[in-house]
Amino acid sequence: MNRMLDLQITGKCNLNCKFCCGAPKNIENANFDDVKKVIDKLASLNVYRIVVTGGEPLIYPYFDQLIKYIKDKNIEIYLSTNAYFLDQHIDIITENVSCVGLPLDGSYPELCEDMSRKSDQIKVTTSAIEKIKSKNPNILIKIGTVVSKKNINDLENIKKILENCPYKPDVWRLYEFSPLGVGEINRNEFETTTKEFIETTSKLTENTTIKISTLTNEASNDAYIFLHPNMDIILLSNDKYKKIGNAIEFSEEDFNSLFLSQSKTLYNQSQNRKWLEE
Repeated sequence: MNRMLDLQITGKCNLNCKFCCGAPKNIENANFDDVKKVIDKLASLNVYRIVVTGGEPLIYPYFDQLIKYIKDKNIEIYLSTNAYFLDQHIDIITENVSCVGLPLDGSYPELCEDMSRKSDQIKVTTSAIEKIKSKNPNILIKIGTVVSKKNINDLENIKKILENCPYKPDVWRLYEFSPLGVGEINRNEFETTTKEFIETTSKLTENTTIKISTLTNEASNDAYIFLHPNMDIILLSNDKYKKIGNAIEFSEEDFNSLFLSQSKTLYNQSQNRKWLEE
């Protein structure tokens, strides 16, 4: 079974999204030397992909060094970023990262703000696609949209923006709003039914040149292995996050046992990101 995990390298972020499922902002970052030791263990156990996320990973103080260290271990890197600090790291990203995930949650500035992003999100995201693809056309670009009651009627307009980009994204990934993390507090403001999510997103695949992929909350369960900024190992099951240990303290044998015991999670994780291989 292919081994991969999500490295939430920092909980810090320049945004305050009300639906954030990322690492809590109050978690302190582990010492970078300890992070490298964890990566060494993962490399020795044939982890083939690490998803570098956050928080916002581009504000992590050792971001460039981290990316190089992972790549030098022959581990594939998928990066999830809001792209506000892309220019400072564009070379390290385009030379070492195989896939970049970017957000787009509305087709006009006021809706982006209502979704708790910034009003210039459209410009930042579409510009990031062009900057990345123009420097390295082989990098896959995923646009992620959190579908909520605020933007569910705007999805066709978002699709038109993506269809008209000079460089089209490789996939448009639509996520059902998840009442996890900060989202648990704000579920009344954002939550739709799964039925609404499926019915609305299924219509988007008609007459489009963009590859579309969807993810329900149910499909997210038992489909991720997270490392928090302090290197706590977190699983998501039954709509709850569960800590099972700390990667700094884990030996290679502990990690191997974890991967063997989580064969279902690894399979689901691979299926949820199957679009990467298609």
